[in-house]
Amino acid sequence: MKLIYYKFPYRFDDAIAYTDSLELFLDLWDEWFEAQLLALTKNTPMAELDYEDIFKCLSKDTQEELMAKFFEL
Repeated sequence: MKLIYYKFPYRFDDAIAYTDSLELFLDLWDEWFEAQLLALTKNTPMAELDYEDIFKCLSKDTQEELMAKFFEL
């Protein structure tokens, strides 16, 4: 179960139920990955780009570092 869009002090606006653990993992991975890209580009013009374009603008070392996290699991 993934709860999303929390609005304090009320509740979560939505929930997604997964029956496949790989689907849940990949969804959470995408969310983590996008958060990392946004954190790396915070307060820069790159923050306005799409996630794919942000990734392409990163150094090869940073790209490899992020992708290595996926394969560590």
